[in-house]
Formats: sequence, structure tokens, C-alpha cells
Amino acid sequence: MDPRYVRKETEIRVALLKLLETTPIADISTTALCKQAGISRNTFYCHYPSPAALLETIENEFIDLIVGIVDSTIDSDYESLLRQICQAMLDNRKLATLLLSDNGNRRFLERMVGTMHSQIMSHWAKSGIALDVDDLELLFTYTTYGVERCIRRWSDNGFRESPEVLARKLRNMSEYMLAHYMEQPFI
Repeated sequence: MDPRYVRKETEIRVALLKLLETTPIADISTTALCKQAGISRNTFYCHYPSPAALLETIENEFIDLIVGIVDSTIDSDYESLLRQICQAMLDNRKLATLLLSDNGNRRFLERMVGTMHSQIMSHWAKSGIALDVDDLELLFTYTTYGVERCIRRWSDNGFRESPEVLARKLRNMSEYMLAHYMEQPFI
């Protein structure tokens, strides 16, 4: 690939992330992005159709990173999976903070969770969890969105705990809730 194209691509991405620090994606115009990046609109349109499309590309790359972690650790213990996800968030702290912020796409985490839905459901079905499909869906919603909110809170609080500590806490909470849920008679 042409090094000039790659350099412009990087400049455009850096400019968008800089603007996202103070401005919601819905309010970032192509003109403002081009000004921040020091490029022409034509140059921008050679790369992306809109600032929102650029953000979606960045989000997709981050989702691919997380999905790759899930793929490679889903058969290991739950804490290891959570620790590696948290470590990826910490390693990409600035990007993760922006993607999780109110200035980003509010549907980002929903898209990420939705992308992992089938692989997690399939794994649970194979692991012998004794729940019907509706209860598995309920469990998926409860655990994934609970973990998502905790990770968002961790990000909002400046990643103060280590990935290891957060992963252990999330695993303990999840296992405790699941154990008590499974003990209860179904009505």
C-alpha cells in the first residue's frame, strides 16, 4: 500500500479521535474532521464516506480484537477470558475510553455483545448448562450486559483496578449469581 495513503489514513483517524474527546460523533462534520486532520474533503472521501463510517471502522477493528480474544479463550476458564478482555481494554485505554464515552456511538457495546452472541451461546450449549434456550438467552443478557456495565464503570473510573482484580471480581460475582440461580426452582 502507498505510504502516503497509509499516512493520511492515520492522520484522519487521529483527527477523529481528537475531536471525539470533546464532540459527539453526531456533531462532527466532515469539514471539521478535515480541518483537524489538515486534509481536503476529497482526500477524506477517498478513505471514508463520513465521520460516522470512520468511527464504525475503528469500532469494528476493536470488536474484532475482542472477538479474537473470546475465540481464543472461550474454552479456558471464565476469569482468564475476562482478564484478557480487560487487559485489551487497558492496553488500548485511550481508544476504549473514547469508544465507551457518550461522544462515541451509543450502540458500540451492543454491536460488540451482539457479535459475540452466537459463539457464547454455542459454547454454553456444548458445556451442558441445564437451561432451556429462553433461560440461556436471559443468562446471556444478564451476564454480558452486567459485565459490560462493570467494564464501562472501570473505564469511567480511570482503570484504577488491575485487569486481574476486575476479572476475578466479575468471575466471582457471575459464578455466585449463577450458582444461586441454578439452585432455585423454576416457576
